[in-house]
Amino acid sequence: MLDLSRRAEELPENAFKMIFVRHPLKRLVSAYVEKFVKTQEKNFIQPLKEFIRNQNAETLEINFPIFIKFVIHEMQRYRLSYGTHHWIPYTSLCQICQTRLDFIGHLETLNEDAELLIELFPKLKKFIPTKRNNISDQTLHNTALHNDPNQTQNYFSQLDNKTRQDLLLIYKLDCSIFGYDCNEFW
Repeated sequence: MLDLSRRAEELPENAFKMIFVRHPLKRLVSAYVEKFVKTQEKNFIQPLKEFIRNQNAETLEINFPIFIKFVIHEMQRYRLSYGTHHWIPYTSLCQICQTRLDFIGHLETLNEDAELLIELFPKLKKFIPTKRNNISDQTLHNTALHNDPNQTQNYFSQLDNKTRQDLLLIYKLDCSIFGYDCNEFW
């Protein structure tokens, strides 16, 4: 098994390199719902509350527009918090841009992409659950992947035009490279 802690440049030249990506804006909503609404994880909340305090807000209430302003603040100033890896653009991760990827999968088409990987590497069949091979999936999937299809649009409808434009600038390259429409939610 490949040691996932290896840096891309340390991999053998013939290693099969792949990544699975997700729509950047759906990923933002998922991070917000999972980390700030459902589980309210302290390590995620603390940096956001500090940001709110620094904005001289009247309340420390966490809501989606405040979360998005926090994300924009982090990305524009290259500041990282505990949760940044949940929303940082994939293209901001140096290894992705410096590595020749052999396969780019999308979480939105996970079953189809997994089937393709199994065709390329038949031994993966016992490790990758798909609809066809009926392996029972013991992992808990991110529930935000399966929520109401309008959820992302509902969250983004809370943002003003300036915030939307700032956000689009941050995720524009991810959308372009990985084939997503970043304008579909407004």
